[in-house]
Amino acid sequence: MKRNLKLIIAAGIAVAVIFEGYLVTRPQKVLGIEYCVSADECQNVVVDSSQIHYLAQVLYGEARGVKSTTEKAAVAWVVLNRVDSSDFPNSVYGVLTQKNQFNGFSESNPDDPELIAIASDVLKRWYREHNGETSVGRVIPDDYYYFCGDGSGEKNNFTRTLNSGLWDWSLESPYED
Repeated sequence: MKRNLKLIIAAGIAVAVIFEGYLVTRPQKVLGIEYCVSADECQNVVVDSSQIHYLAQVLYGEARGVKSTTEKAAVAWVVLNRVDSSDFPNSVYGVLTQKNQFNGFSESNPDDPELIAIASDVLKRWYREHNGETSVGRVIPDDYYYFCGDGSGEKNNFTRTLNSGLWDWSLESPYED
């Protein structure tokens, strides 16, 4: 699925992207690409324009029964938090396909328009955050990396580590639930 995404190249190196009208100056983090920071490093620029699709697929597998848009968005934020962390793969696809993680993710999950809209919205907010904006409408802090279902199929619980306390939903949500 292609979105309004433009890659800006200078001297053969990806230096920025414009995503749906937002200038993003750190494409190596945003697009999940390897990127030369110095002349001594090798360059391997791979642009994956399917991130919205992948996020929607994980939302389908992990949160489609969840009634709250905020909690669905939190699943996407957990994925993006991992992309930003040096402890996990540096791309959405890499995070989603890491062994024993996000078992609900499947590339054969159907395209659900509601979940694509949520994934797109969260990704735009993440891009804005990477461009230096604050208060972008994050629904979960950037150090929350885990979630699990509560057993009902209608709610997920979010944590910083596998054995830490649950998120208290104290951030203001941009969504009406």
